[in-house]
Amino acid sequence: MSRIVLIPILVLMAAMLSGYGCSAQKDAPRTEDVRIDSGICNPADPTSSAWKEQHLFARAHAIDGQFGAGEWDGVIPLEGVLTDVYLEYQAPYLYVLNDWRGNVEGIRPECYNEFQLKIGSVRVVLRVFGDGHVTVDGAELEAKGAYAFSASPRWSTPHTIYEFRVAVAATGTISVCCMDPVTASNCEQLVEEPVVFAISYSLSTTSVARDPEEGVTELDEGAACGSGEGICREGLSCNQDDGTAACVPQTPPEEIDDDGADAGPTDASSDDGLDDPGVEPMV
Repeated sequence: MSRIVLIPILVLMAAMLSGYGCSAQKDAPRTEDVRIDSGICNPADPTSSAWKEQHLFARAHAIDGQFGAGEWDGVIPLEGVLTDVYLEYQAPYLYVLNDWRGNVEGIRPECYNEFQLKIGSVRVVLRVFGDGHVTVDGAELEAKGAYAFSASPRWSTPHTIYEFRVAVAATGTISVCCMDPVTASNCEQLVEEPVVFAISYSLSTTSVARDPEEGVTELDEGAACGSGEGICREGLSCNQDDGTAACVPQTPPEEIDDDGADAGPTDASSDDGLDDPGVEPMV
């Protein structure tokens, strides 16, 4: 399936200024009318070799846009051109962190990061705003989100980070597309991440994968990365240290000793658990 690729970052910026993307203004076309209805955010299933098994560990998630101590240990970072995405299922929620290094300026409270989710056959548009509130279109789903501007484990320059949880069924496969602002002054304009991220999960197993659009450059070890150049090849990761970003050998996710007491598979800031909410299209 053909999808638009807008790289490197200067091309992304030029596309934004020429009108590409979605506006938060009321008279602007809704992004989902452009992307979901046209099938742009409906990637081909990643090949079997692209899926990576992700170990299940009980850990508490605080929806605050931050990498809390141990919060995402053991979760495989899925590298894109402009972001690293972390996906985890802990019943009854899918947890997502979008480490969007493509914006080092921040956003205004009324602007948002748009996630387009394909949950089974249901298409959902979830937006996390700069003031932390969340909207969901396409299905009746309970969700909670947060925005932060901070450094992160793989990227030392402060940048935008978005995090959310959404209640989903106990088994399934979910594709995640990200569309985000790349500047503060034009944060109502969104830019597409040209890599689609996916998770396949049940109560006992989880696998994750990334699916680059056709034309995304794969970068070799030592190559500059992180600002629209492409994605590092499998086995490498884009890390920034002291302002310099390059593809380096990938460090396996930290193993976790799960024998001791922990906070359990729940949101650290909430006690509103659901048994199995499922996903029903909005009528």
